[in-house]
Amino acid sequence: MTDSLRTSCLLIATVIGILVPGITVGQDSPLFEKEKFAHSCPALSLSSGETLVLDCAPGVDLAGGGFQWTSIDTGALSYLDDLTIATPRFSAPTEILGVQQFIYQRLQSDAAGEEIARMTVQVLVHPSPAPQDCKLGAGIQFDRGDKKDSCGEFDPGLDPGFAHTVPVADERDTPISILSGESFGDMGINEQEAPDFHCPLSITASGGSEVPITCFGQGITNGLLQYTAEFDWPPYRHSVVLEGGRFDYTIQVPDITQSADLRRMKLIALDMQTGITATQDVELHITNERPDLECKDINVQEGEFVRFPCQVQVQGPLQFQIIPQSYIDGLPSGLYDHVPSFVAPEVWGDTTIAIIVRVVETSAKRLTERQLEISVVNVSDQEVSSPMDFTIDCGPESYEVYEGGDAIPINCTIIGGQETDNYTWTVQAEGEDSDRLFGLLDIVSLTPLEIVYLTPESVESDEIHIYLIGATSAQLGSSNQVKIQINVLERPDISIACENVLAYVGDPPIQLSCMATNDEGVDRDYTWVWDPMDRLLGDLSSGTPMFDVPDDQTELSVDYRYEVSVTAPNADSPTTPEELIVTVERILGTLALSCTTPVIFYEGSGDLELDCMIEGLQIDTGLIWDLQLISGPSDLLSVNPNSMRGPIFAVPESVTQDQTFEYELGVRAPYYLDSDPVQVTITVLKKPILSLNCENEVNVEIGDPPRRIMCEVSNDRDLDLEYAWLWNPDTRLSDADTGTPLFDVPQEQRAASEHYDYEVIVSAPNADPVTASVRVTVIAPEAFPVYQLDVNPVALNFGKFGSTGVARLDPASSNTDGVSHEGPKHAGRLVLTARDSLVLNVEIFKPAILRYEDGDRFERESGSLTLYPSWSYTESCATLAAETQEATSLTIVMDNGDCRQLLFGGEVNLDEAEHPGKCTGEISVMLSANGVDVTHTVPVSLTLERARRVLDLGPRSARFGPDIDPPASLEFDQSIRVYPLKAVLNPNQTAGTFQVTNPSIIPLEVAVTTSFGYLESQAMQGGRRPALTDMVDQPDTSRFGDLSSIVQLYPSVLYLMPGERKEVRYVMEGARPPQLDKLAYTMFFDVSATPRQFARQDQLPSPRPNNRTAIVSTRIPGIYIPETSISQTLEAVLESISNMPGGGVNITLLIETPAIPFAGQVVILGENGQNLGQTDLLVYTRSRVMAQLSASPGEFITLKFIPELDTLAPPSIQIPVDL
Repeated sequence: MTDSLRTSCLLIATVIGILVPGITVGQDSPLFEKEKFAHSCPALSLSSGETLVLDCAPGVDLAGGGFQWTSIDTGALSYLDDLTIATPRFSAPTEILGVQQFIYQRLQSDAAGEEIARMTVQVLVHPSPAPQDCKLGAGIQFDRGDKKDSCGEFDPGLDPGFAHTVPVADERDTPISILSGESFGDMGINEQEAPDFHCPLSITASGGSEVPITCFGQGITNGLLQYTAEFDWPPYRHSVVLEGGRFDYTIQVPDITQSADLRRMKLIALDMQTGITATQDVELHITNERPDLECKDINVQEGEFVRFPCQVQVQGPLQFQIIPQSYIDGLPSGLYDHVPSFVAPEVWGDTTIAIIVRVVETSAKRLTERQLEISVVNVSDQEVSSPMDFTIDCGPESYEVYEGGDAIPINCTIIGGQETDNYTWTVQAEGEDSDRLFGLLDIVSLTPLEIVYLTPESVESDEIHIYLIGATSAQLGSSNQVKIQINVLERPDISIACENVLAYVGDPPIQLSCMATNDEGVDRDYTWVWDPMDRLLGDLSSGTPMFDVPDDQTELSVDYRYEVSVTAPNADSPTTPEELIVTVERILGTLALSCTTPVIFYEGSGDLELDCMIEGLQIDTGLIWDLQLISGPSDLLSVNPNSMRGPIFAVPESVTQDQTFEYELGVRAPYYLDSDPVQVTITVLKKPILSLNCENEVNVEIGDPPRRIMCEVSNDRDLDLEYAWLWNPDTRLSDADTGTPLFDVPQEQRAASEHYDYEVIVSAPNADPVTASVRVTVIAPEAFPVYQLDVNPVALNFGKFGSTGVARLDPASSNTDGVSHEGPKHAGRLVLTARDSLVLNVEIFKPAILRYEDGDRFERESGSLTLYPSWSYTESCATLAAETQEATSLTIVMDNGDCRQLLFGGEVNLDEAEHPGKCTGEISVMLSANGVDVTHTVPVSLTLERARRVLDLGPRSARFGPDIDPPASLEFDQSIRVYPLKAVLNPNQTAGTFQVTNPSIIPLEVAVTTSFGYLESQAMQGGRRPALTDMVDQPDTSRFGDLSSIVQLYPSVLYLMPGERKEVRYVMEGARPPQLDKLAYTMFFDVSATPRQFARQDQLPSPRPNNRTAIVSTRIPGIYIPETSISQTLEAVLESISNMPGGGVNITLLIETPAIPFAGQVVILGENGQNLGQTDLLVYTRSRVMAQLSASPGEFITLKFIPELDTLAPPSIQIPVDL
């Protein structure tokens, strides 16, 4: 075929489409279904308030059948007395404003429930004359141009673009039904008497839009017509009265979410004078108005090639649906992926065909619908031969061929027609890739037409190739065409699956199995090839030959490998053969397994091995254990690393009750037959808990006979256990391997009393040991000091010290060295009063250990401090003059009535302290007289504080710094230091002092005043962090009282020379407010410092001119916290956490109190309880605290709170940390 011939052909592509969801169209749609067995009776008429039996068609009763009355308006059914009989009674409404029509249908069914007949009944109810009651409708508009009746005026208050109409009456009270579409002749009414009423059968509109329906109505009397519309979306029904003529009936189209929808509505025209109605059904096709579709009407002749005159503006995959409104043979209908073409059909006379064209955008599921008309001109009546007087015969209309198959010859001839006529042949290929499809044709001859279809060598999937072959008569100009469809099938791919086989020497022949499948899933005639064919039997062209198992194999294992391939007609074989392996093994024997069962273990016994034995394993070829848990809480059994020994059972550390485990065990090994499975039962028992009861204190006197110590042991499970006893030490004990050893009482001793402490340990198999302590005290009744000496100890109190350096206290003067803070401090004492003459030897035990106090406010720590005691001796109890003793012992001669004192102090290295807190201990002193030794103790206490911070106030700024006492040197710039940084009072502490120091060379006048206020943290604002606290200028007097009104200062003005320190005392005086025991009171101490040239009161002060001086001031918060019997609760949030470049972690906490303010310290503990940092804390309502931690806290931190005063501490708070 030449290139010019190819390019002259019209090429039109098509692809099979799919039905658009949600749209039902065509003659088979239920919307087009005609009612069957429908009958009607003449219209019945009555006045309002009357009754009437609907007996115009009684019906025939069938055995087991029945009747059912229905109406589109369900409210109309309320006027019938029985809906299940053939002739019910109709009761007309009493109050109506105009003629009302009621339409009913009676359905009759047989015994099986199938409908066999249907009857329509129309009832007209005539009212008494009354004025019309007009109300505004909704969603409908009637446009009559300049004509408007009394109930059709537009409401001026509404949107002018959407005029509403007025119904005749309230549709809730006067239901109007719709005729079912039967002819008026069936109802006994002359059709000429019915109103002339017609509207379009269907309209197309976008969802949510307004669309007009152009209708015409005219009654016989040319009077008023009542138009009623009923539809299946709000407002469901509407009525209006208009004059006869044309009008536009505008509706509001409902919105839809799918691509398209189909709704139906009925329009009824009622002649108000005759009561006769006419009904018109209208289909509303709703679309989502995409893609943009344009169609136009065309005129064609019979036999002419026609392409639908429609254009689409949207790119992408589309589907076209052609819906003819009337059936004409030859018209296309259905789904296409392109605008189809066709040959205009033969018609009888000129014919206009209405066609609906729908286009669906498949990706967006949107649809557009347009209507067009194709006018077909009849040419068969002309004085020429019929355009359809010849046909084309091209052989089969469809072919099926696999890719790569043989070529298909297509020979076409003309049947009929005139022998002398010449015909022009046309060949078209349809489809998106029409050029490629047309290239598959080899046109051998045009007279007659001979075409060879060249089957493609390969296709990616099944394809449908459609060709249109047409012929046109040269003499008549008539045409005809045929469609040839060629289905090109993709050759299915064959896949092979083979199962490897294990056989044993001497087994009978075993069947091999290979299965072939193809992606079509259709059985095919497969041909198999096995390579090699050694030891194969049976049908070797199948996939299931037999393998001849050898019986003389000496090797332990031999693999026979076969390559399997398969072929089938019109199918692609696998590119590589499949391999099947037959493994033939020689059996060395059968394994046997035996295990001890049942087995009993106790909780916490660790990993224990089961006692199992394996027999029959001559050569270890790799033993494999099979362990299967049959029942039990969890699988705790595992294979022993030494496979020849029994499995290992991981005994639980603890169980709440006895547990039982059932296992099935087996062993296997290559070249051996598997052992029979054995079952093993393992029971894990809860350990018995031992209880030991001993005499804790045993008192004997010297010279007593041996004394037996009594101990008893039991267990919570009342088991008969074998107990083992251990006494440590076993000094002076016999029978120490029992619970009742015998204590050998000494016959003499030097001390007045001597203690023998024993630890008793009792153990038993499968039980945790239990311990107890026993103290045996041996008393010498006649010994010192009960009758000769009174000894009264007084505690040694170091007071408060900083956490670094050395704390020293002189026993003679009670003076201290080091960073000592305020608080009581005094030397320890032993006051000795003699009742008789005696010689007393005194010996001091050095050193003494001080440990952190174990109480509610402190966590017990392992750290300790070492006290190296120093002591003094005085001959009198009336004076404190004492002589320091360098030795550790002293001899004192005393007469009856003498009083002597031993004074104690010492030195403690505070650098060993782990953290602030209170440390306590004892100094041991041995007093000896008359050969009897008695040990006495002097309590010792030392309180460690964090390094104090003072407020350093000067012209440069207000700074916080360490407390230096005394100052190392005076500063040149003006400065003043104030300590403490806050004042905290409660009912038990109503006074306190501020220490004010002048470390500069400038004389200063310091004034202190009071005012009401408090500090409160601010929230984050604008992403910027504010200052830590904010002065409240207008405090909340409902939450806090004014502490400044009841606090007095002594003095309020100080004159400080350079390096001088003085105190300002504050005291709660005067009448106490009634709310003081319930409400927190707050205040500020306002401190100001002014430089003075003279600090003498007998001269007038004058300012000192110096650029390094200024009048400076600051505020110190004060708070009174009422007494409470319960600990307060604090709330905390971790706002931020960050790692410091040089090490350490910075955190920011927001701490709130819901009720009572808190003053004290917060200790920050890490995940493991270590102290990471500590800082002062004062919370009125909320306070933001920043602290630097010494190390990373871990997954969480714990906040422990230490009150400033002796009150209950708030509960600790644990906060998770996300680094």
